[in-house]
Amino acid sequence: MSTPKKFIYEAAFIRPIVILLLVIYHAFIIYQGGWSEPEGFEPNKAYWWISKLSYAFMLETFVFISGYIFALQLPKFEPNFGGGKLLVTNKLKRLILPSILFSIIYVVLFYTYESPIKTLYAIINGAGHMWFLPMLFWCFLFAWGLQKLPLNNTKKMIILLGAALISFLPLPLRLANAMYYLLFFYGGMLIFKQKDRIAKILTMKKILLFWVAFLGVFVALTLLHTSLMEGFEHADLVKKVLLFSASKMCQILYAGLGVWAIYSTALYFTSKHRLSADFIKIGGYCMGVYIFQQFILQIIYYKTSLPILLGSNWLPWVATIITLILSILGTIILKKLPLAKELI
Repeated sequence: MSTPKKFIYEAAFIRPIVILLLVIYHAFIIYQGGWSEPEGFEPNKAYWWISKLSYAFMLETFVFISGYIFALQLPKFEPNFGGGKLLVTNKLKRLILPSILFSIIYVVLFYTYESPIKTLYAIINGAGHMWFLPMLFWCFLFAWGLQKLPLNNTKKMIILLGAALISFLPLPLRLANAMYYLLFFYGGMLIFKQKDRIAKILTMKKILLFWVAFLGVFVALTLLHTSLMEGFEHADLVKKVLLFSASKMCQILYAGLGVWAIYSTALYFTSKHRLSADFIKIGGYCMGVYIFQQFILQIIYYKTSLPILLGSNWLPWVATIITLILSILGTIILKKLPLAKELI
């Protein structure tokens, strides 16, 4: 299997890992209240921690890698006139079109809205897990514009940190989500420019320290966050705003450490070892697995008798395996269809 001259191996290393974390997170999300409880559900604190840990830096890493790759692609969107138009056209096709199409399917399968307007808005906004695609669309556009501003990168990152801390604002069309994740997207763009310098100073000892630091900070801040949010519903508006901002800061801190740990691991490994063609091929299934996995898990949990047959302890493990297999098979089939393969 041949690869492009500028193929980013560290990104190929990371993709299958974070997509696996995504499937695990959604398989265990019922134990932290993210989805409604299926029949036969029983609480499990260990599974609560698995769900929390698999989510800790997973989406931030997706966004970071998107910005990292975008830094390489940026020259084709400028300096020629019309670079912004080309970017919008490209991302409408790659992100918004699949979001709308699969949101329609998601709404048909799982949603019942009171009015056609609410249904239409859900589709445009990204129904279910499709929310991530319009959010990422904004990240590309805002990052493209941000790199043109006459400010140094330190000031830009401070601005993005401030935006992330107030990303609880009720903005439409996933703009609030983009306010949080743009910090990681633009951070990925900046790190890409320093990758050679970073690779030279990485050692296995440092990488282990990064992982230990992440785990320690994650556990400590998760416990702190749980404590802070107790009684949140009865707090006044000012306190709620402060708690939301503190919650976002906790998330940024441990997610940032997690992103750095997995990125350092990927960069260190790929600088010393060549990824196999099979591993790279698996990475090509990631978009398809992302699309299929939540459909499959929600069907398993809410439209089959498996939750009762397997019991609460076995359910998420079996659901993870089934979902991975069916998602990969679905992706392989979809990629063989002339029009559909462009969506994944």
